[in-house]
Amino acid sequence: MGWQIIQHSFVLLFRNLTDALKVSVGPIMLVAIFAFAIIASLGASAEDLIAVAEGGTPSSALSLAILILLLGFVFVSAWIAVAWHRLILLEEYPGILPAIAGRPIWSYAGRSVLIGFLTLLAMIPAAILIGLASEMLGPGQPIVGLLAGFLLGTFLSFIWLRLAIVLPATALGRPLTISAAWAATAPLSNAILTASAILVGLNVGVAVITGAIFQGPVGVFIDIIVNWTTLMVGTSILTTLYGVVVEKRTL
Repeated sequence: MGWQIIQHSFVLLFRNLTDALKVSVGPIMLVAIFAFAIIASLGASAEDLIAVAEGGTPSSALSLAILILLLGFVFVSAWIAVAWHRLILLEEYPGILPAIAGRPIWSYAGRSVLIGFLTLLAMIPAAILIGLASEMLGPGQPIVGLLAGFLLGTFLSFIWLRLAIVLPATALGRPLTISAAWAATAPLSNAILTASAILVGLNVGVAVITGAIFQGPVGVFIDIIVNWTTLMVGTSILTTLYGVVVEKRTL
């Protein structure tokens, strides 16, 4: 069933591709314009960003810009996700831009951050155990490091998916507690683990292939497409799980 969850999520995206673009492209363009405006207004520059990306220390102006942009990206990601959940589960179709008024976007963002924090907490003991096992099996061996990364990514994805069905519930205005989400997804835990492994494997495979083939501006364009697809498929997986677990829909 794990593969069915992934397959259904891709079908949701590409069967509703036009609406997926309506839900996401406008907000992404707005946040990009907002980013350029904030950086310019605070006296930061593209060169400053490149320097920070290469390990430099950001100026106070750039630090403030990064904080504001982070909030902007969190809001836009939640805006897109809320609209997508509502489109699939309520058949609420977007206009030129997805609706904001009356939508629990900040609540969705806050719960996303909380679940991300809980997932990171769960990562600590898992990372220690996987790290110790890697040292025992063969320190410095690329294949061991790749396997360790795959296992850790699968574990984090599993925890996230088990908890994060509270997000579509929030988007629909039907709050679900984190403990209730964990209990509700328990019967599908094996399927969710399989789906997590497939998702991580796909992400690693696509990253390796595109990184090896595409460079320069074409590579940047491909990265944008891959990141957009990852965002929308990830949101579709949560939508699918919520539909199956809470609304008792069939795949």
